Amino acid sequence: MPGLTKYRIVCRVFQGVGAAGTVSLALVAAYEMVPKDKYPLQAALIGSAIALGSLVGPLIGGGVSEHSTWRWVFLINVPVGVVSAALLYISVPSNFPYHGRPVLPHPITNSLSRLDISGASLLLGATVLLVTVLLEAGIEFAWKSGTAIALIILSGILFVAFMLNEKVMSKEKRTQEPVFPFRFLSNRPWMGTLLMSFLSGVPYNIIVIDIPQRFQAIDSISPFTSGLRLIPFNFSISLSSILVNIIAKRRIPPIILLFIGSIIQLLGMSLFSTLPENGTLPNTIYGWEVLTGFGMGWVMGICLLLPPAVVEGRDLAISGGSLLQFRVLGGALGLAISTTIMNNYLTSHLTPLLGAEQLSLLLQSTREIENLSEELRIETEKAFAHGYNMQMKVNIAFSVVQVLAVGVIWTRNGKGWRGQIEVVEKQTPRE
Repeated sequence: MPGLTKYRIVCRVFQGVGAAGTVSLALVAAYEMVPKDKYPLQAALIGSAIALGSLVGPLIGGGVSEHSTWRWVFLINVPVGVVSAALLYISVPSNFPYHGRPVLPHPITNSLSRLDISGASLLLGATVLLVTVLLEAGIEFAWKSGTAIALIILSGILFVAFMLNEKVMSKEKRTQEPVFPFRFLSNRPWMGTLLMSFLSGVPYNIIVIDIPQRFQAIDSISPFTSGLRLIPFNFSISLSSILVNIIAKRRIPPIILLFIGSIIQLLGMSLFSTLPENGTLPNTIYGWEVLTGFGMGWVMGICLLLPPAVVEGRDLAISGGSLLQFRVLGGALGLAISTTIMNNYLTSHLTPLLGAEQLSLLLQSTREIENLSEELRIETEKAFAHGYNMQMKVNIAFSVVQVLAVGVIWTRNGKGWRGQIEVVEKQTPRE
């Protein structure tokens, strides 16, 4: 079925392009719709929507894999897309955010000519090549092979070309709007925000894949049921993103809130890595889900609030896209790294027991564990449990860096805590 596989990949690409645009535009529209004192509420709503989507996604995916075909992975988006389009048509004013003006400042034809096609293409190519080598090295080809080395070198070249392209695009006389304006590099608080978004995306993607797989491999439960057991994690993210935005309205510097959230996340990751490796899963795992999710939602909620406070008005639209792009990139790289570590460990420890062919089937679906003999099943479950804990140690490493990265947002103005950036400015009384 190679032709069908390629067809699904192409469809997934189109689906991803549309989804990426809607998420970024929703964030930018939220900034345009309300005054600054309403940003915390908007950020809380957006964070809750993201968490809700992450909660429902695994459940739908688990149900589809159990009771239907892969086509419904795509078809499920048709009614959702129709309803979303209808709601947008009804609720959003025509020509938003330029509604009420006689002439649009940038007609559609001019807007298309301002796109940074070269920058977007270079960034996409560099990212895809890097993720490919991280995912496939050690499985499809060796790390020392010419393929792996070539992919790494090409990815590096494309990243350098991307930065050079953005430097040219950032010149004042250029009509195109750069994907990553070069002036971002001199804005330390904003670079710190992007770094926080990148680092917080790493453990999130690992957990939403790790936890359901852990339940399937060790507890031998269905994909749908394993998705249900991820509810405490996503619910905690939603709750904390709302709570932190309520607290932010009291004009507490975001650097303090980011530090608190990062510490909570690090604690949760550390506890996850202590789960037993004897083929059992204690109920305390749900407590670790709540704790870790609380820290992640806390950090995500503040990151969504920061762009209007740390970037220029002309960069507000691109900053929203950059924030989400960095989070997605961090998640992709983190998942690739953790998957590589997991697969390499399983390959080295289970190949002598199962053989290459049986292990290949096992890596494609953990349900193959049920077909093993009792002795092999126990050893395989122990290997998987150790591998999952190794993935959590990857999360610990990134979470430690995240705690340290909070310092990048510190503003050196001689005013200490009172001089730090605030996401809600002090309101001056009307005359």
